[in-house]
Amino acid sequence: MAEDAQVEKKPITGTRKKIIIIAVSALLVVGAGAFVMFFLMGDSQTDAGQAVEAEKQTSERVQSIYYRFAKPFVVSVKGRNRQHHLMVGVAISSKKQEDLDILDKHLPVIRSGLNLVFDDNDLYVLQTDEGRRNLNEQATTVIRSFIEKETGSTSDADLLFTSFVMQ
Repeated sequence: MAEDAQVEKKPITGTRKKIIIIAVSALLVVGAGAFVMFFLMGDSQTDAGQAVEAEKQTSERVQSIYYRFAKPFVVSVKGRNRQHHLMVGVAISSKKQEDLDILDKHLPVIRSGLNLVFDDNDLYVLQTDEGRRNLNEQATTVIRSFIEKETGSTSDADLLFTSFVMQ
């Protein structure tokens, strides 16, 4: 009868050992993480106040608005021995919706002015970074001067090349 009351003890196999070790390790990691969070968080009220203040400052900054020309500009450019083509995709960035509304209203005049700027270039000059930057500055000047003429105030509009292909 004493033999029946004794229960056989099964040895812990390798798989069970691994599961127990993983479970204990996970509990230790979670406990250590909670401990560190508790002591590093400090005063959560000041952290929350700082977060709200930072969010206010971010929302006070005016976001840029973009106007993308539907069709790219395709013009002929001067080359040494033959005719070459330039295709430029353009977008306008501004912080004032009024600027972009004026561009949209007077789109044919703007496209004409930009076509003149893009057309009056040499292929070999446009192959350099400086040449492309100069072209961008000239086009930006056309956009800003038109907006300033229409509104009577200065403009922060920038012209962006979204694509630039020479052939």
